[in-house]
Amino acid sequence: MDASWAGHNEQYLVTGLAWLRQVLKQQAGIETEGEAGALTSAVLAVDEDGEFMPALPLLAQQFGLSACEQQLLLLCVGLELDTQIASLCAKAQDHPQRTYPTFALALTIFEQPDWSVVMADGALRYWRLIEVNEQPTTPLTVSALRADMRVVNYLKGVNQLDERLAELVNPVQPARETSPLPPSQQATVDEMVNAVTRAERLAGPLPVMQLLGTDSTSAAQLAQATAAQLGLRLYRLPLEQLPTQVSELTRLAWLWHRETLLLPVALLLLGEDMEAKG
Repeated sequence: MDASWAGHNEQYLVTGLAWLRQVLKQQAGIETEGEAGALTSAVLAVDEDGEFMPALPLLAQQFGLSACEQQLLLLCVGLELDTQIASLCAKAQDHPQRTYPTFALALTIFEQPDWSVVMADGALRYWRLIEVNEQPTTPLTVSALRADMRVVNYLKGVNQLDERLAELVNPVQPARETSPLPPSQQATVDEMVNAVTRAERLAGPLPVMQLLGTDSTSAAQLAQATAAQLGLRLYRLPLEQLPTQVSELTRLAWLWHRETLLLPVALLLLGEDMEAKG
């Protein structure tokens, strides 16, 4: 991580959390005289063409977050980073047990309330950037919210593979000595690279590509060459590690999809794993 970027990102978070404390105090009716000058939500605005783009606006670009969604996400992350946020949430909601952010709180304190923050298909909930602790007797709007720890680390500037995935996948190390691929194999690599870049250009889903044949070593080499050309880190998932329950398999696929928006990664599955298993 670049030290200059890390310093700017930390200062951005510090300023953003100071703004959040101020907003919560205002909602709670707590005097803020004697504190630093009044802050506004403008402290979260950044120059997209600037040299340093903090993690929050970068993540907002990747997941298409609205201003309200960014602010709620920062509030949930702040719960993990700032010891004052929990008590201020309780005071702002006039409820001593609600030491956590809620949708109702966000829709009350932020300047541009956006009901999409509550919707299950909204970016925050769909991508599980935040976790909702739903209880049968508690309305959704006042349920406890927390930020996913992968997201907390990302906003702090620590962008590492999700621990839940790191337990399952293995990085594919490029060969120490590489020689040019045969023309036929290079043509296959070029075709796969073009398929990915075309999908990116059209803002569509990235393709799933299948390499047919019995030579798994060559298949892995082609996958590695394609990933390298696209600037992606390649990971391999042994097929025996795949969940057998449909719900768990769906969750794994979703989790990997989210990871591709946070890191430049690609996933390799080799059929030989299944053959060996059988």
